[in-house]
Amino acid sequence: MNRGGKWPSLGADVIDSQCDQVYNPAVSYASTDRAVDETWNQRMTRDGYIHVAFYRAGTRDDGASYDNDIMYQWGTEYWARQGKTWDWILQHYYDNIEISATTDANLRLSAGPVVSSATPTWGEPFRASFTVHSYGTQTMQLKELYVKLRGPGGQDADLGGDNNATLIPPGASRTIRVSTPTLAASFPRAYGTWTLTATYRDPGGLISPGLPAGASGTATTRALNVVAPRHASSLVSLNNAGPSYYEGTTRDIRMQLRNDGNTTWRRSASLQHNATRLATDSPLNRQSRFYMAGHWLSASRVQMVEATIPPGGTATFVFRLSGNVAPGAYTESFRLVYDGQAANKYAGPYGTSVTVSPGC
Repeated sequence: MNRGGKWPSLGADVIDSQCDQVYNPAVSYASTDRAVDETWNQRMTRDGYIHVAFYRAGTRDDGASYDNDIMYQWGTEYWARQGKTWDWILQHYYDNIEISATTDANLRLSAGPVVSSATPTWGEPFRASFTVHSYGTQTMQLKELYVKLRGPGGQDADLGGDNNATLIPPGASRTIRVSTPTLAASFPRAYGTWTLTATYRDPGGLISPGLPAGASGTATTRALNVVAPRHASSLVSLNNAGPSYYEGTTRDIRMQLRNDGNTTWRRSASLQHNATRLATDSPLNRQSRFYMAGHWLSASRVQMVEATIPPGGTATFVFRLSGNVAPGAYTESFRLVYDGQAANKYAGPYGTSVTVSPGC
């Protein structure tokens, strides 16, 4: 401060009275050291939060409380001489406070996130796990852990969290697992960098290192590169590839195709996913002369047997060829299509074209 800034009437910055005091670390008294030691693990709170204390010098032999948020030094000396305890004195000067023992409560995220894939496919299953560790000496209860995804355009996807009542002893850990069957499916075409964040909050007002009451105690993030669905297939097997059968009879075909893409094949369409089906080809969606009601989905579509096929898996298509055609040699071509109106989903043909040559 400028000279005379604090006491301009005296032309001085400090004066030789109790109005200006300085801490000298070289000076200590056994009585004050004992007072500090005996109250070190106590806290004074109001409405669950640490209460900020104010004090003034006051007047000698005056124990009155003139303001419910200010303690007077001479007043505390007066009440001590009357035999009052330190906690009684605090309650006298600060209204609506609670004095309680502090605890070494220190629950923090210690590991993770561990993710099922750092480059997950949009709309596909996704899993993540986190580890919470109790570093303190008090048994803790994990109450509020939030796991969220934030997209490249600010989109927010909630992956849930944990509100487990099971106690976590000192030195123990707990692993929290979250998952979604359809990653970011509410945000069509939201490809690119998403940020996975887990945040633990302490709602109990406990005092602990690095974990203020009601504040974000600890958080961890990880970037994910969410990629677009890619559709591809290849032929695994084809039974009865060149069948010959008589007019008026039937022949069953069993075809297996591998999912060479990065997105799950589904037998049925939904609001979020289209269906993978076998379609007539050359030209695409041609009405097949071999169609049999009850064995095909339609005259140009065949459903797969399985409900879902993940990437790398093999899908099976079984259908029956009608013999209600004129005798002759025919070529019947098929390929996979992605049917449906689900947002962000490719619709159309893909994969290898497969030819069946029924001779009648």
